[in-house]
Amino acid sequence: MVDFVNSPAMSEIKERSCFIHVDVPGHEENSPDLPDSYQFPSLQTLGEDLITVLDFLHVRYAVGLGEGAGANVLARCGLAHPRRLLGLILVNCTASTSSVADAFRSRFSRWRGADISQSEEDFLIYHKFGHQISSDPLEAGERDRTLAEYRSRLRGNLNTHNIKQYVRAFINRKDLVLRGCQPDILLITGMLSPYSTVIEKMYKELDKERVTILKVDRAGDVLAETKRYDGKTVLVTGGTAGMGLEIAADFAHRGARVIVACPFEDEGLHGKKLIIRSSGNENVVFKLLDLASLQSIRNFASDILKTEDRLDILVNNAGVGIPGDFLTADGMNFIMQVNYFGTFLLTMLLLPLLKKTGTTSEPSRIVNTSSVLHKFGKIDFNNWNKTGYWAKMRIYGNSKLCLALFTRELAKRMKNPTVIVNIVDPGAVGTRIFNSSRIAWASFVSFMALILFKHPWEGAQTALYAATSDRAGKFTGEYFKNCQRVQASELIYDEKLAARVWEESPAKIAQSLLLFCQGQGLLTSLPPPGVERRMSRAMSMEEYDKPNIRRLSLTPSVAESPPHRKL
Repeated sequence: MVDFVNSPAMSEIKERSCFIHVDVPGHEENSPDLPDSYQFPSLQTLGEDLITVLDFLHVRYAVGLGEGAGANVLARCGLAHPRRLLGLILVNCTASTSSVADAFRSRFSRWRGADISQSEEDFLIYHKFGHQISSDPLEAGERDRTLAEYRSRLRGNLNTHNIKQYVRAFINRKDLVLRGCQPDILLITGMLSPYSTVIEKMYKELDKERVTILKVDRAGDVLAETKRYDGKTVLVTGGTAGMGLEIAADFAHRGARVIVACPFEDEGLHGKKLIIRSSGNENVVFKLLDLASLQSIRNFASDILKTEDRLDILVNNAGVGIPGDFLTADGMNFIMQVNYFGTFLLTMLLLPLLKKTGTTSEPSRIVNTSSVLHKFGKIDFNNWNKTGYWAKMRIYGNSKLCLALFTRELAKRMKNPTVIVNIVDPGAVGTRIFNSSRIAWASFVSFMALILFKHPWEGAQTALYAATSDRAGKFTGEYFKNCQRVQASELIYDEKLAARVWEESPAKIAQSLLLFCQGQGLLTSLPPPGVERRMSRAMSMEEYDKPNIRRLSLTPSVAESPPHRKL
């Protein structure tokens, strides 16, 4: 619990709160053995007497935060002194004497010696981590490291003789009856905790007006330290507001160098300030990036390649809703360019740095943000960028379908990948994306979305899962929703269609660049056949690996250039 309170994520709360950590008798570090004549108090006695600590410190009111046996003790204190505890946050708190204790009771019948035995250690580990001790072997490395650290602490500065007595008191506890408890209660458990079903049953029996339950997916120890990213670099497009801001802030809390990108300087600088203030991590950089401008994308990518020596994670979060059906200066449909073509170009330009950073044991990751509306998308290569042809919602669906198909094909083309790429569907999230709709009721829709849909923090969790989870890291080209791999629409798995999208996308981007140059008077004649031939051919992965290639360049070689051509 002390490690949890001292974690960087708690820094903002600690600034406004005073935490009092209470050890049960004999549990402070380097504590001597309790005398043989000492009668270790029951959990009920500990709970009733806990109020004396508040009296001694002249604390009138408090909020209780405890885990496991500590949560049980705090709950008993709340029952005994309801006017002193304003609320209870109980992590893996069990009301009955059954469940895990029964499964291990027989193994504690022959405790011998002063040192902690293997059976006692097993009990404490199972109590702390639950089913994580036998979870998916894909995460075995991280799990073994965590368990080794916990075992080391048990065998280190804590007095194992005294631990035995506390465990005995916990196993011999009497039922805890929370019905009628006056303080508000937040019950927290992990889905992999040995107590999850017991706590759900407890919740069903309590007054819902005073009790809330929070279940954390894929966790046994919900207070465990999150994976750190010190020394790593993470780039989040659209990382200055909404869901992207939550993603960027999470990585900043984990110690990463975070680069956030958006097309608005005021928003970018404000978002950077929020991330630094929240995380205490000063290594946050804001850079301008407008996905509606191919030139901006190329400038941004060039800057990243010059200034950054590594890129561990690219989160393509930026996107627009249905702001309108119009063309950008590059001659592309605005929604298609921001949500797909711009993201495609940015990803391919940054791919060499991602491949340089990643290894086969720890590959770099690309996370592309799609949407359930990809199911309403349609691929019509002749009308990708037409205005007045599609309904705006269909254009949005088209863009997300293209992004998913691109993700699948990129994953397929990566041989012996040092980069993995996956798709995430955050679900319906209440962000400002609806404000971009050029309709009279856009503000109302945004307001209702904030009330009815997921909070941006909730929407960010699947992207964070795909970017950080060891299990997700074993997959590439897959579709994730609600922090698990799911089946997307059938079109996404059409390999021929994905290959065609891959082949057509560079040609469309190059064609737009050509039209833009012509519109600006930068080209005095049509390009020679060599240029047309190059931009109609899909680029291979090997070409993208070459550091000196002029990607999507419209400039022909000297041998191909006619004397009269000027740029």
